[in-house]
Amino acid sequence: MQRAPTPPLTPAAPHIYESTPLLRRQNSLTPSAYSRHRLQPWRWLVLLALSLLSFLNAAMWITFAPCLYIFSHYYFGDLVAGTNAIHSLSVVYMVVYPIFIYHSFQYFVDPRDKPVGTGLRRGVMIGAVLNTFGAGLRYLGAVPSFTGFAVLFVGQTVAALAQVFIIGVPPRLAVAWFEADEINFATAIAVTANGLGAAAGFGLTPLMVKEATAEKDIPNTLLLQVLLYYFVCCVFIMILVWIGFRYDPKVRVRVEPAADDKTALTAISVWRNWSFLLMMSACGIITGAQAALTTLLTQILMPPFQFPDETPVGWLGFYMLLAGVPSSMFAGWFLDRTFLYQATCRWLYLFTTVSLFVFEFAVERENYVVILLSSLVFGICSFAIIPAILQYAGELYYPLSEVVTAGWLINACNIGGMALVFGMGWAEDLSQRFTMREAVRGLIIVMVLGTWQMWLVNGELKRGKMEAEMADEAEVNEAETDGEVDPDGSGGIVTLSFEGYTISSDNAIS
Repeated sequence: MQRAPTPPLTPAAPHIYESTPLLRRQNSLTPSAYSRHRLQPWRWLVLLALSLLSFLNAAMWITFAPCLYIFSHYYFGDLVAGTNAIHSLSVVYMVVYPIFIYHSFQYFVDPRDKPVGTGLRRGVMIGAVLNTFGAGLRYLGAVPSFTGFAVLFVGQTVAALAQVFIIGVPPRLAVAWFEADEINFATAIAVTANGLGAAAGFGLTPLMVKEATAEKDIPNTLLLQVLLYYFVCCVFIMILVWIGFRYDPKVRVRVEPAADDKTALTAISVWRNWSFLLMMSACGIITGAQAALTTLLTQILMPPFQFPDETPVGWLGFYMLLAGVPSSMFAGWFLDRTFLYQATCRWLYLFTTVSLFVFEFAVERENYVVILLSSLVFGICSFAIIPAILQYAGELYYPLSEVVTAGWLINACNIGGMALVFGMGWAEDLSQRFTMREAVRGLIIVMVLGTWQMWLVNGELKRGKMEAEMADEAEVNEAETDGEVDPDGSGGIVTLSFEGYTISSDNAIS
């Protein structure tokens, strides 16, 4: 006898916050109905492909900043005019992203007649092709002339466009391919790869480019990169993406807007959510501070310390970025087990701000050891918070796609980075020994504002609530059918109406 349908979402459903006892369950938000899936080992190949692609794209972003004055002299011979031009090679990443991010969302949508993950594969492949093409153009621009710089700039712009299809993918990929107790760790791996790529770019460029031999070193550096990108990115990564995404994710959850519901969050309507605006602003400030500090580190430290060359600055940036790798991984592991998104984001933000206070104090007193320590703390906290914020947004604003929330957040990051880089560069005072004093102090004030905004972000963990309800519904179905496999011919699919969306999942044991 077929049972009467029950409402998929009852008004009495409890809210789920970080203090809810459900979150204290070991390993997952969801009971056994979700954990019975046999996950594919090749999900790690998919994650590896995206991580390598993100690594290489980030290395392209920061290639020129560590040797600012060398590249300025190589292309223009005029350090005053050349520094702004070389800065533009980093800033273009921040300019392109806001322009194209909204239009990129459509490429990540799974067609109704295609498996979950089809959109992800398409988007990542577009990013890999653009990244490779941009690398080739960069090498063609390795000629010391204005024309050479123009070609180099076009190649950098294409690589910046590739970033649009790469950097916001980790949280969505993690949710589509990984279990609940692996989501944050998988996100942290892919996000950390981006920071590691920036660290590699920061550390390797000063080793490979010397002022005395710049005319030979710069073409060789760009040639090495183009070979690396063509063979690794174009061949290896594309093969990994093709292999990984040719199968459906076993954790299959399809989310589609309900046709008759006008209240569902969309890529546009989420901007009317005050908490989301605060999160965007806070995320834009802290990531903008990362971009500004790494881009302008040479201008901050070279005048007061008078280093013989830019190698110490390059290594400091390398250590600062590298310090964020283990901290991001640990933050992902920690969040998978505690779900304390709010507390984690708040305290990491606060420690990042405090580290900037110490950094400014140390530069004033020209204490390189304290600068190194404060930079390490800045790298540890500011990089660990990024995957945490991306997945926190995925929880708060579910069932809106994680690609959308991450895309808007990273959009704010790029705008924040662009504003802070230009603002701090404009505030430079060449009449002082510490030329960037006012610029760094202004950055500290902005970070205090971001800390206050992050402290105000709050809300229900909706993705955890949906998973719990879907798992409960699956258990009820199994209990009422006495363990029979698909007695009503539904294919084992559980469907819910949640927050204006229709969510379905195949809970059949595989």
